[in-house]
Amino acid sequence: MLQRNKQSAGFTLIELLVTLSIGAIILSIAVPSFGTMMRSNRTATQANSMLASLNLARSESAKRGVRASVCPRKQPATDPETCAGNTNWSGGWLVFTDATGTRGTFDGTDSLLRIGTALNANPTFTATAASVQYRPTGAVDNSVTFTLTPSGCKNKESRTIKVGATGRAAVDSVACP
Repeated sequence: MLQRNKQSAGFTLIELLVTLSIGAIILSIAVPSFGTMMRSNRTATQANSMLASLNLARSESAKRGVRASVCPRKQPATDPETCAGNTNWSGGWLVFTDATGTRGTFDGTDSLLRIGTALNANPTFTATAASVQYRPTGAVDNSVTFTLTPSGCKNKESRTIKVGATGRAAVDSVACP
């Protein structure tokens, strides 16, 4: 008669099922949290991109001694150098010197400084004005508040960017609308 070795040659079916059950429980907890983290990071990146564009307009205005503006791009972006003239910024934006022509509009001898790209994952991105115009002193003509809300927003994933009268812009996390 053959004797079995007391050393185990593998896992039993029960051990395998317990391990798979624990793995499934951990995944069911981790996957929704990962989605929330990804959405929050994407929103922060998009808000920081706008903040960088606003800071660029402010610094170029002071450096060149002329006005600089930021406006939403016209959609569809067949002509990427046209301001939309509305308060929907989801399609991207233009940063340009605004020395001649109509203020807040890219025209004449204005120099294009940056083109902000359309935002990913269909967020809503609106502002209280159709453009932000910086004077050479770094101040703005009027305060502007941007609101960036990701699709499927939860908790405090929404961001606001407030540009005060002095021209300084700041980002805050806020509750979803």
